[in-house]
Amino acid sequence: MISDIVEGHIYKSPGNNPYKVDCIAAHGQHQELQMVVYTNLSDTSGFPIGKKLVLERHVFCGLFSEYESGEYYEHNNVQTSVDERPKSLILSLLAD
Repeated sequence: MISDIVEGHIYKSPGNNPYKVDCIAAHGQHQELQMVVYTNLSDTSGFPIGKKLVLERHVFCGLFSEYESGEYYEHNNVQTSVDERPKSLILSLLAD
């Protein structure tokens, strides 16, 4: 079970398949209802690689879990230094 969802992180389904969280969105008619938009990263019998899916946030948190080791764990724990982050045009002009 997940307590918090991080956009860009990879989580595993109950079937141990990897899915990347794209964003947290609001339901079109009930905006207080948070939805998780996520992408399938492996070819499964139900969904091809790249298929976008949506679940209510509380359902996603109850079904999915975090990787504790391996490639996807390492992906989720990569730290980006401030110097490696892309700079906006405005910030680069202000720096000059």
